Amino acid sequence: MLSRAFRLGMLILTTASCQNPPSSNISGMWFGSYVNETYRLPYPVLLDIRDDGTLTKVVVGDSLITQQLDWKLQAGDTSILQLDTTSYAVLSLSADQLKLHDTNDRIFHRLDSAVTNVSAVQKHLLANIWLREKTTPDDPFLTKSYYRYTADSIYLLRELWYDQMLVGREYEQYSYQFASYRNHLFQVVCLDTPCDFYTMQTSQIIESTDRYLVTQDKREPISPISIYLAVDTTLRFQTESEALRFDACYQEAFTPQYFSVDTDYTGGQRAINQFVNDRYIAPNEAQGQSGYIRIRFTVNCQGKSGRFHVQTSDLAYQPSTFHPDIVRQLLTIVQQLDQWIPGQYDNSDQTADSYKFIGFRMIDGQITQIIP
Repeated sequence: MLSRAFRLGMLILTTASCQNPPSSNISGMWFGSYVNETYRLPYPVLLDIRDDGTLTKVVVGDSLITQQLDWKLQAGDTSILQLDTTSYAVLSLSADQLKLHDTNDRIFHRLDSAVTNVSAVQKHLLANIWLREKTTPDDPFLTKSYYRYTADSIYLLRELWYDQMLVGREYEQYSYQFASYRNHLFQVVCLDTPCDFYTMQTSQIIESTDRYLVTQDKREPISPISIYLAVDTTLRFQTESEALRFDACYQEAFTPQYFSVDTDYTGGQRAINQFVNDRYIAPNEAQGQSGYIRIRFTVNCQGKSGRFHVQTSDLAYQPSTFHPDIVRQLLTIVQQLDQWIPGQYDNSDQTADSYKFIGFRMIDGQITQIIP
């Protein structure tokens, strides 16, 4: 199991002037990510490199601590950025990405967007409910995610739609905190306690109006942008049952496949088959409803399931659609499976989040095979 190291907050390390100012192409605001052979993770460090040769290093931590550092940029066969006694090889530098290396790669993305009034944006987020829709072209499955902010929590209601029919709901709740530096505003979400490097997700808030919210995830190489629409759906959050709640234990980058951590179900596949077959009833409009229905989800470290997604295809594995009632039934049944045994990391008793899927081979609306 990877060790836990970073804590939540803002730790600002301010450097002194240096003898060799950086070149103009490295000057600017950079937000980083940590890379190893398996994961690309938020590395909660912001570098503010200025033309006058000063550098401010901002680290997401649990307190405000200021430390003076000396730094310089050495040129040679390989450029070296040195902060006190730590040297970083400059592997690459482009207009929007800086890649450094010490024991691991550190990828920093240039921050160009800043909000004009951090306090106003924070108040605006609390005053609205935000909708994000996630789908792909020609995919009948649609996820509608509604976010409501309070002073210290984010409530997420996720609606699952298939072929324009509501087939399921799930609910998540997490603590969060805003962190800002020179009008660059970040949203730090804590998936579990303690909130640290492995349970913390950080994204930049780029823009907020009375109609939409724009955030950017600096973890990925392409820094994807997410757009949320302001909607009036307050009642959606007042009627949700705690039984629908799912909480991830770790950020998504740490989620392995079920077979790599031995995620299992009490009674094994036979118990799953019996549970499904005892509950599924083919609808009257079942003729011609043949193909595959694949339900993917996450089993968290506590053995609870959530974050469901449905894919459907014909018997030749080409994209296809089913009667929504078939999909709704199977999704509801899989959501009711509640005897999951969470997987464990190698050589550790620490339980893990993991991806799992259950597939169904259908002929005329009847289940002919359940695929583990």
